[in-house]
Amino acid sequence: MNKLDMVPFFDIYGCLLKEKQRDILENYYNGDLSFSEISQNEGITRQGISDNIKRSEMALLKFEDKLNLVSFLNSLQGCIKDLDENSLQNEISLNTIYLKKILEIKNIIDRYITDII
Repeated sequence: MNKLDMVPFFDIYGCLLKEKQRDILENYYNGDLSFSEISQNEGITRQGISDNIKRSEMALLKFEDKLNLVSFLNSLQGCIKDLDENSLQNEISLNTIYLKKILEIKNIIDRYITDII
């Protein structure tokens, strides 16, 4: 998984990481700093930064494996995008489309709640 693919996981689960992990990933993802720049800021080796990032990314993916929040939000965003794209259609068919998408959103939420309970 590349750097950009990890950003949503960090945005959602970053608060669950240790402060040092969070700071390093913040610099890496949002500050777009290199391993060398981060290692200078943190006072540890480039290899230490690399190891920390790998461990932190694994932790983020484990959180997603258990909670599925990124997947859940992506599903909801897909439904909302479909609603936006279909809003150009005539009003009669639009009501049917909205009703179907609202039911789809409800099903996504129901599945998510069932999975975490």
